[in-house]
Amino acid sequence: MKNEDLRLDRGNRLRRYRLNKHLTQDQMAERLGISSKHYSEVERAKTGFSIDNWILAARILDADLNTLLDGPATTLKIQEEADYYLRDANRTLMQKTILERIFLLIEEYAKLCVDEKKES
Repeated sequence: MKNEDLRLDRGNRLRRYRLNKHLTQDQMAERLGISSKHYSEVERAKTGFSIDNWILAARILDADLNTLLDGPATTLKIQEEADYYLRDANRTLMQKTILERIFLLIEEYAKLCVDEKKES
């Protein structure tokens, strides 16, 4: 994925989180201590934020920084985590069964979140 596409995705996520908090661009810019123009340009992928501003934006929006920057966990990431934990030879059959169920629930939840974001 190109840097421009990544910036566009981040800007769109930033916008969705901001709108979910019922904040205007001006309000976000003020809380971040930047100009409204700069904030608008970040949402439109014309420029980016410093890491400090991404951290502050995540706090203002009550968002997970990783999700804000990189999007929700993918099914592949969830499966990799599940495989790692289930390979542990010291786990009992019951523990592995419980972990499998937990990871299936997480995977379903992630799919619901992605579907919900597509609809909005």
